[in-house]
Formats: sequence, structure tokens, C-alpha cells
Amino acid sequence: MSYVHLDGAAEPATGGISKIFAPESTPAKSIFDLSLFALTITGIILTVVFTLLVYSITKFRAKSANADREPAHV
Repeated sequence: MSYVHLDGAAEPATGGISKIFAPESTPAKSIFDLSLFALTITGIILTVVFTLLVYSITKFRAKSANADREPAHV
């Protein structure tokens, strides 16, 4: 619900800026919970990918001792 001023501008019923981290209706709470779940899953995926990236970079980096050698032919 919103209030309408005489000049036609609408104002939210909460009296200010809407709060995205404080949902007030039932559908908003379920959407917020679902978005937190999706954010958690993507955070876990990001952590796994970043860990594998750091592992690959440190394990397979070029070493100065092998600079003049060719890799093994498989």
C-alpha cells in the first residue's frame, strides 16, 4: 500500500526507502530465503573453483630447473 501526495508522487507505506534485507510479506520472505540459498550455493562453487585454480597454479608452474627441457611426449 502506498500513499499518494497531492502532486501525484507515491510514497511507500513503510515511510521511506524499502529494505531489501527485511522482507515484510510472506512471498517476499520465501523469495529472500531462496535468494540466500542460491547465494550460498554460488559461494561454495566459487570457493571450490578458486581453490582448484590456486592448486593448479602452484603445482604446475614453470620451474627454472626445467627451463631448457622439453615436456614428456605421451
